[in-house]
Amino acid sequence: MVKARITADGVVEKPDVVGAIFGQTEGLLGDELDLRDLQKSGRIGRIEVEINSKGGKSDGIIYMSSSLDQVETVILASALETVDRVGPCRASIHVLGIEDVRVTKREKVVERAKELLNELIKQSKGSSTDLTDSVRQSVQVEEITSYGKDRCPAGPNVRDSESIIIVEGRSDVLNLLKAGIKNAIAVEGTNIPPTVQELSRERVATAFVDGDRGGELILRELFQVAEIDFVARAPRAHEVEELTSKQIIKCLRNKVPGDQYMEMNGLVPSGEKASPELHEERSERPPRDREDDAEARREREERRERRGRDREERRERRERQRREREEQRELREREEASEEASGETPVEAPAEEVREEKPERQLRGREQDRQERRERREREKREKREEASEERQHKERFSREAVDKYRKKPVVQEEPVEPAPVVEEVVVEEVVAEAPVAVGESAPAIEEPVVETPVVEEPVAEAPVVVEESAPVVEEKPKRSRSLRGKKGGEKVLTEEQSGFRDLLLDLSSTHNAKVLGEGNELIREVAVKNLVNSLKEDSEGAKAIVFDGVISQRILDVSADKGIGVVVGTRKGNITKMPADIVIWTKEDLY
Repeated sequence: MVKARITADGVVEKPDVVGAIFGQTEGLLGDELDLRDLQKSGRIGRIEVEINSKGGKSDGIIYMSSSLDQVETVILASALETVDRVGPCRASIHVLGIEDVRVTKREKVVERAKELLNELIKQSKGSSTDLTDSVRQSVQVEEITSYGKDRCPAGPNVRDSESIIIVEGRSDVLNLLKAGIKNAIAVEGTNIPPTVQELSRERVATAFVDGDRGGELILRELFQVAEIDFVARAPRAHEVEELTSKQIIKCLRNKVPGDQYMEMNGLVPSGEKASPELHEERSERPPRDREDDAEARREREERRERRGRDREERRERRERQRREREEQRELREREEASEEASGETPVEAPAEEVREEKPERQLRGREQDRQERRERREREKREKREEASEERQHKERFSREAVDKYRKKPVVQEEPVEPAPVVEEVVVEEVVAEAPVAVGESAPAIEEPVVETPVVEEPVAEAPVVVEESAPVVEEKPKRSRSLRGKKGGEKVLTEEQSGFRDLLLDLSSTHNAKVLGEGNELIREVAVKNLVNSLKEDSEGAKAIVFDGVISQRILDVSADKGIGVVVGTRKGNITKMPADIVIWTKEDLY
């Protein structure tokens, strides 16, 4: 099935589209793939078109079924896209996809077969346990009866049993029947029917209610209008109808006498009966029942005393732990106050407390320990941030001082070159001895004026001449050494060009920018370091040097060598494997 979308700049209909497809593809693919012949022979099906017109334009979907092989089908599908006009309107067809209908049908067959197989397995999956459970459940459900004038749902044994279990609804009775308990009766809501009230006075009644707020309300009403001997409740947030058989048996075994439950929950004041009628009914019981009540009462008294002792012990233990925590807190506060008074750093104290007070910490509450650890971590983080900020400020201050120092260094070097008084004293007494060592070949020229002039004042006047002649010799030393690492008086001596590059590199510090310089180190342009290579490749006319705040890499050197750039100045050198011969490289270490 070939699926294609057609769009036309006008209002067209289905016959127009079909006619355009047959007309514009006729003779395009030869006689073997002619659409009319293929349709007559049944090789392709009927061409279906779903088209809608809106706002003067048409849009739709074309479906064409084919029984040809894959190659011929895709050729026909691509031929549909050659249609560019439908009637008088311009149109375009785009093939959305080709679907193998057999694959889709095969998938549907597989999915349906899976469903049928699951149904068959469920039908044949009948073990002996399932059969017995189903039979037992059907019998138990059938045994539900209606009791009394109010027709309350009840089990079959309610009529003859000496004890009954009062539950909330019909579903609770069904669940008890599944567990084999057949003396349950339902009250069907919070309005207790008179039938249940009368049964509670005649039988031993056990109230079995849900563990939610609704169960508590039903219990309150039962205590007011009926006589409840025992109370059993489902686990908290659970209902009786969703309990398993084991849970039901466990809850009924853990039932509590009605008087004790009322005293525990404050439903009726201690010693007060539910009503005078109930008191008369209990007094008229046989002696055996009263003896049982006396034993149960003694047991309740013993349990009450035991619970009271347990509560007192727990209260004393909590009070002791609270006092210990307060004492430890006061001790820590005193230690912190003493540390602040002595000026010691409070950062080291927690580590010593952990080692010294480890046995005592076992008595602290978990919440207090967590709070102390949290405060300690916050204090350490705050101190680390303060140290980091101080270190950062120190580095910034040092860098600013270094920049100011390097910018003032050329001026400082020029001042001690012209100490006229000191030079005059040296020339008067020792110029003859030192001239051959310092000047070399110019020594005879210095001796002639000293020998011919008898007056001592004339050599003093010529002392500046000696300084002027020796000054160029000092400046020529870096040129002969060809090294920027030569030192004089502990400082590097730079040429005027090197000083200019150093100032430019200082200006670019922390900017990640680069400056392209021309003849005479004039600025051509300033670009970002990440765009430096592309900028040099696009336009490097007149560029003689580059200064940038970054690492000198092999790629930058290769581009500089290709573009005829002779000087490269950067922060530091990277991994350079091939050093160009006609490029001079200066780094921050060389210029500072």
